[in-house]
Amino acid sequence: MPNDLLADAIQPRLKTAWLGREYRYFDQTGSTNTEAVQLAKSGAPHGTVVVADHQTAGRGRIERTWHSPPGENLYFSVLLRPQWSSRDARPVSLAAGVALAEAVAPRLTTPPTLKWPNDLLAGGKKLAGILVEGSMQAAAIEFVIVGVGLNVNTAEFPEELSTIAESLGRLVGNELDRGEVLADALNSLEPWLDTLAEQGSEPIVAAWLKHAANLGQRVKVAEGSREYVGVMQGVDPDGTLRLQLDDGQEQRIVSGDVLAM
Repeated sequence: MPNDLLADAIQPRLKTAWLGREYRYFDQTGSTNTEAVQLAKSGAPHGTVVVADHQTAGRGRIERTWHSPPGENLYFSVLLRPQWSSRDARPVSLAAGVALAEAVAPRLTTPPTLKWPNDLLAGGKKLAGILVEGSMQAAAIEFVIVGVGLNVNTAEFPEELSTIAESLGRLVGNELDRGEVLADALNSLEPWLDTLAEQGSEPIVAAWLKHAANLGQRVKVAEGSREYVGVMQGVDPDGTLRLQLDDGQEQRIVSGDVLAM
């Protein structure tokens, strides 16, 4: 039921100090990221969480859409007002990935994995995606929005997603309480964001690599119109992917799509 996502259902479950203490719920919206941006521009505080039961224009990376039916899954965005440089902000998606992996792992018999830069996988299929957007003023970060789409209770995906998407409910064999899953995700996310703010990105990257899909494996990476083939070596502290090409040279990739070979 949609009201499993109302503030009264979520906030008593939170163990956070600042994340989700300001909470906005929508029965329907175009995109929680879009709502979060508008709230940020209106002065909403650090840690504001925006949740929707249904998105009519859910967004993923590279102008892709995100399947967002009502009453089934989690669509939420977190507003951050960090005291970071723009370089430090790039690993935010890695921190969110680690948090999501740790939040859902206790429900799964096989540990989930993280595909660079922003996907949570279960059994090789996409369980969640992360979209990070932000605004800068005078070379300083004004705010960062971390958007998450997590497939919780979808039983049947559209044909075009049926071979690439998965849901928690299908994996565990029963419908889950979305409010409980959301609280677990937020309780996991706050400590990792605190770690990023206090210690920088190195512990984030180290944790992310423990969950990494394709590490040490041969992959193809599409970066815009370019494609690279090589062995995934790891991720730099700024979130850049390191790929060893067939000629032995190392290629660093800021943004792209990784495909297993």
